[in-house]
Amino acid sequence: MKIAQLNIYPVKSLKGISVEKALVEMRGLAFDRRWIVVAEGGSFLSQRTCPQMATVATSLENGILTLAKNGSVIQVNSFALETQRENIMVWRTASDAIFAGEDASLWLSDILGQKVRLFYQPDDALRSINSEYSQPQDHVSFADEYPILVCTDASLNDLNSRLATSIGMDRFRPNIVISGVEEAFAEDDWTEIRIGDITFRSVKPCVRCVMTTIDQEKGVSSGKEPLKTLATYRIKPEFSSPLFGQNIIPNQEGWIKVGDAVEVR
Repeated sequence: MKIAQLNIYPVKSLKGISVEKALVEMRGLAFDRRWIVVAEGGSFLSQRTCPQMATVATSLENGILTLAKNGSVIQVNSFALETQRENIMVWRTASDAIFAGEDASLWLSDILGQKVRLFYQPDDALRSINSEYSQPQDHVSFADEYPILVCTDASLNDLNSRLATSIGMDRFRPNIVISGVEEAFAEDDWTEIRIGDITFRSVKPCVRCVMTTIDQEKGVSSGKEPLKTLATYRIKPEFSSPLFGQNIIPNQEGWIKVGDAVEVR
């Protein structure tokens, strides 16, 4: 087994970036979901209610975040932000966040067709993880719940064999995609993953939502799939929604790269 893909999503729910190597930090892959878009009223915005977020491209260089769509571009320097902070809630846990400035917020508001603000999670902001599945020192970025999401080619192939029209792995927005797994959904039973000198605890299957129905290139709903099919065979008694992928938490920090061997227990 080996790493086939590494992906980071700098801004929660915007387009991701495929990379050849990534720094594993305790909160997840470096730069993954460190920015978040907040709607009027203070709630975070995602593709669940704003699917066109998928079409806003992101790139990173030397701490500068670039957002682009249809030839329009805005840049945000994460090292030159104001000190204004707010407490941003993502589901059941919150994090301090720094306002990323009026220019970026106005640009995103125009692109998304609603008034929004962009925030950045600084290094000293430690958002907690559900204590049922974590240890006291664990923390996370603005990802839904856990630092890193792993999916396997074998599981996607199994799902696509049941669909009328195949879908890509981008529907599931994983950080790490593993190839060479012999059995579909073998990740359900993993307890630990080792990549080089880094070990990861496998803590909870990923419960899937309507975001998996969003075409990540067009930013529109493609209908009820793949949730409809997943619901026929990927619901377990303790979870009310279909499962695809596994949430993991790192025990150490360090670099990983595409092609690295993966060992599991």
